[in-house]
Amino acid sequence: MFGIPRAIINDRRIHFCNRSFEALLSKCCVKHKIFTLYHPQTSGQVRVSNREIKRILEKTLSFWKSLSFVVELEHSAYWAIKKLNFDTQAVSEKRLLQPNELEEFQLRAYENAKIYKEKTKKWHDNNKIMECHLSRDNMCFHLILILLLLGKLKSPWSGPFRITEAFSHGAVEE
Repeated sequence: MFGIPRAIINDRRIHFCNRSFEALLSKCCVKHKIFTLYHPQTSGQVRVSNREIKRILEKTLSFWKSLSFVVELEHSAYWAIKKLNFDTQAVSEKRLLQPNELEEFQLRAYENAKIYKEKTKKWHDNNKIMECHLSRDNMCFHLILILLLLGKLKSPWSGPFRITEAFSHGAVEE
């Protein structure tokens, strides 16, 4: 059952094509057969049948593709009719209430924004570090307008300036 093979079939790969392997095969009386995956007896029948199958599939898919828009339109129209409320009295009451609801929503949003602004202002005032500038300190000033006019290579700081008097509200006199 297991022994020396009578033939070795190869698919034109190079790992079986060398002298030492050929010598081993000739000692053991084994034939080395080389074949290709291409079968000339089919004479292009596979290619023709694949092309025909491709044409059939393209025609079928294009037919369903053209119908998909109609089906989708019909489905969306059916969904809209299903969701439509045919009770005119309920619809008229709801339409009368809609502007009031919108106004209430706007008022609540305005109030919430006002509350948020007050809270952030309070938080900022609580966390603000009071800077004490003593007289005769040197100080640099940040000049925003010069930075905008002259470009990014200009230093935004100007100074140093000597402080002659510091006020309690944060202003300084030079």
